[in-house]
Amino acid sequence: MADADTAFAAADGYDLAVVATPHQTHVELAGRALKAGLHVVVDKPLALTARDAQELAAADAANRARSVFQNRRRDGDFLAPASAPPRSWWAVR
Repeated sequence: MADADTAFAAADGYDLAVVATPHQTHVELAGRALKAGLHVVVDKPLALTARDAQELAAADAANRARSVFQNRRRDGDFLAPASAPPRSWWAVR
């Protein structure tokens, strides 16, 4: 999609919006997605203030799921190894 306006205009063709944008845009885009009738998953942090998070949680969006996730794709403990560990690592001692 070229931009959020285009995405929300086509919302009837989708079930879910994933908001993974700069932090200051999370509340606005998640709110727009809920108003468009979409379920919403927002990258952490949900909001910059507790008040904004509470308002988003209380938004009138009947039967729409809201969730927050933490993107860990670049964290070393979540990355798949480039190759298998050395055989000695698997040895039972």
